[in-house]
Formats: sequence, structure tokens, C-alpha cells
Amino acid sequence: MRGKPFQIMIVAGLLGGCEVGRIVQWQTPSPDDRSVPAPQREAYREDAARLALRHLLRLGSGPADQVEIPDELSNDLYQRLVLVYNARDLAARDSVVDLYAVHTFPYPTTRSLLVFVAKGAGWPDAWRRGEPRTGNDAVDGLMVRYGLDLERCTVLIVLRGDMCVLAASRPLNVGALALLFARVEGVESSAANGPGGDGDDLDAARESDAWRLEYTVKWGDCLAGCITSHRWTFRVRDDGVVEYVGGAGPPPPPPGNRGP
Repeated sequence: MRGKPFQIMIVAGLLGGCEVGRIVQWQTPSPDDRSVPAPQREAYREDAARLALRHLLRLGSGPADQVEIPDELSNDLYQRLVLVYNARDLAARDSVVDLYAVHTFPYPTTRSLLVFVAKGAGWPDAWRRGEPRTGNDAVDGLMVRYGLDLERCTVLIVLRGDMCVLAASRPLNVGALALLFARVEGVESSAANGPGGDGDDLDAARESDAWRLEYTVKWGDCLAGCITSHRWTFRVRDDGVVEYVGGAGPPPPPPGNRGP
């Protein structure tokens, strides 16, 4: 079901020391996610988990040793993303949802873990053979508890050991998980397996009565960090109203024509 038509209000602001007006549009869309295609719902679930993790890391509220991402926070953010998706009458909604299909840049990673194991350790032999279970209670317990699978192991001649990649079946605070693996005998170090470079991103910041969602398209040498970007900002209030606040930055090039 379509939401109520958007409305427009003029909001006072400051620009270069002078008070100006800016147009804010808002709509009360349906919160029903059945209008969202299944692949998009799955992508938004991943986004919501990453946004929740980013929020906790910024707050510093104990996420360093908290592997599980709180469902309540993740579900709240997921619902806000669905509301933006359903706010079809708002300006820029089509740009961020359909045209550029903006999602979170995969940092911090929530699915992939690097484990560096010593060559002389006994239990990693099973991993080197491609067997997920090692016989080490601590390792196998972590694998089962957090739904981890062995992806691959690579021999590192310089370090005289192996680099093994573990994949999580659900989004996790991989940084905290790395700390648990680092305590296991035979593990020389462990770290989140994050991406390089930069790219399009979706970010969230909590305000008094809303989540502020910023959808950013980036281009220009993104392998080294992206030179230019354009951002669209929405506020998704706790009462279900979605406000389009506006955009910032130069107009982005057409999709598929932004270069590396």
C-alpha cells in the first residue's frame, strides 16, 4: 500500500552567515517489507547489521568483546531502510534505491575472519586438509557457537604458517570474534578480513527522535579512497515519518560510468 503523499515545509537554516530557507519533504509510507524484493530485503538486513555495529563502535558501549550484534537495534535500522524504500513519492528516493542502489560499504566486515596459525601447531592440520572440525575444543566451540565455516587456508612461507579464512553464516562483530581466536593456543594472530579502497556507502546516526540516514555515491580513483561524492540525507522518525532533508556534492555520473 502506498503511503500518504509527501508534504513540503520550509525550514530556516544558516548559509554563509545568512538565514535561508530550505525545502524538506516528508511522507508516511507503509512499514510493510513485502513490497521489497527478497534480494533487496536480504541486502538491507546486512546493511542494518553493519549500521548497528558501526553505531555501537562509535558509542564505545562495550562492543570490543560483544560478538553478537543486538537484534533489537539491527531490526530497528532495518525497518528504517524499508520505510525509505517505501517512500516512493519523496525526491531522491529513486536515486538511492533504484538508480544507484546504495548500500553500506562492507566496513567493518561482518562475515569474514582471518586466522594466522603456527606451522608447528597440531590442531590446524585438519584445517590444512580442508576439514572444518579440528578436535580442539576451544576452536570447534567457537566455530559452532558463531556459525563459522572454513573457507580456505593458504601457506605463508615467510611467516612459516598458514593464513586461514573463516566465513560467518550471519553478521557478527568480527573484530570481537578475532580477539577470541587470538587467545587460542596455536593462533599467532587473528583479524577481521576487511576490504580495501572505498566506495558507495550508507550510514546512520541516531538523533533525538529519528535515525538520520545518509546515502552516498562516490567516484574517482576509489581504489585509493574515492575523490568525489554526492550525498542524499533522509530522517526516518520514530513515528514512521520519512523526511528527505536534501543532497550535497556535485551531481554524480550515470551508473556504470564512474570508473574504478
